[in-house]
Amino acid sequence: MLFDAHLHLADEYKKVTSDLIDIINSAKAKGVEKFISNSINYRTNLENIEFAKDIDDFYFALGIYPLEFTSSDKLNLIDD
Repeated sequence: MLFDAHLHLADEYKKVTSDLIDIINSAKAKGVEKFISNSINYRTNLENIEFAKDIDDFYFALGIYPLEFTSSDKLNLIDD
């Protein structure tokens, strides 16, 4: 089984689109069965959660890239 463990699909797509589905289906046709899209900030965390609801075999890794912590107000987003 092939497992793509490091994607950044939320960086490219704001919502599930036909292009995103085509990319997933193309990878599946080549033997990739599961996908993990990695988040880099609050927005991509939320987008990846939504993708996982709509796409089979799609998982996410929540996270905040260190450069996102340039001001104290961004730290408050974690608690939202």
